[in-house]
Amino acid sequence: MNTEIAQKSKESLERKLLALKREFQHFKYHLPGAVVEVRLDIENPKVLFINRIAEFVLGFKQQDVEEGLSFWHMVASEKESKRILQLSIEYFGESIFQEKPYDRVKKQELFELHLQRKNGDKFMAEAQTSVRMDENRIPHTIVVVLRDITKRKILERDRENLIEELQEANRIIQLLQNDMELCESCHRIKAGEDLWQTPEEYLRMNTTGDLSLSLCPDCQSD
Repeated sequence: MNTEIAQKSKESLERKLLALKREFQHFKYHLPGAVVEVRLDIENPKVLFINRIAEFVLGFKQQDVEEGLSFWHMVASEKESKRILQLSIEYFGESIFQEKPYDRVKKQELFELHLQRKNGDKFMAEAQTSVRMDENRIPHTIVVVLRDITKRKILERDRENLIEELQEANRIIQLLQNDMELCESCHRIKAGEDLWQTPEEYLRMNTTGDLSLSLCPDCQSD
């Protein structure tokens, strides 16, 4: 009996340990304050600094920075790189290309970026930026504070899907609650002034779900 109790206790501890490891992994990749400092250079946006949290989130190390890590290596795709580049030009282009003093003309925003870790895993990040300027107020580096929002985006997507399913279910309920005219001979449903449809056609026209055919238990037993 004692052996059985000990075994159950061990299994319980192993489950708790596994749960703790999963929680730690989640914590590691969702820590706030992953800071990346990047040189404002269109051709080579070199990463100048990453903090320890950014090392956890992105997988890159200080050695990568010392070896000339480009910010583009942190971006998930060429398309996303072009989008980020366009945003940079929109916000800082006049100062960088024409060497005009930087004057924030837009409200500071939170940007959503599609990034990747050193191992190639893609994730969604929320980014807040600030700039470092020289004595002439010309920006030379940008400081980006990143937060992994992948889980939040998944939850948002699931929520949107659920809302759509609920809306569709409500629409079907309302449809079935409406008065319908049924042919007593062929059992087609009146769908319009001169339009009569089979129940299958009627459902296909008025619902977004797929209609498949099968046999009910009574018909299967015949």
